[in-house]
Amino acid sequence: MKERKVCVDASLVVKWLIPEELSEHALGLLRDWRKDGVVLLAPALLMFEVLATIRKHLWRRTLTFSEAQRSVTYLFELPIQVKNDPKILGMAWDLANQLGQPTVYDTSYLALAQMEDCALWTADIKFARVIRDRFPNLRALGEQA
Repeated sequence: MKERKVCVDASLVVKWLIPEELSEHALGLLRDWRKDGVVLLAPALLMFEVLATIRKHLWRRTLTFSEAQRSVTYLFELPIQVKNDPKILGMAWDLANQLGQPTVYDTSYLALAQMEDCALWTADIKFARVIRDRFPNLRALGEQA
């Protein structure tokens, strides 16, 4: 039996850690994936992006220190296999050029999903709209996939 896996991006993971619009939906996905034994993957960039987002919330005082600390602790406990393969960077660069993206952040997740032949889950609807037609394995939180 083939191992089932999904690539998750920072926009989705943040919803697991900080109450936002669609957080309950995101947490439901996480519960289902854990129950079903789905392997969660992300490029190493994920940890930096999520920590930066938590830090911004703390700086803007939309989270207390204890809330931010709980979010960081939970992040480190999430069962995400973080991949640090240099091939991801090269593919992300190429994808950013192909898609006309200004950065390689989002395309890093897309590159990993392509390398692993799995779906990419995001809560970034704007990015999803840009790439949806070219990447059928994209799944956007809050949209029918």
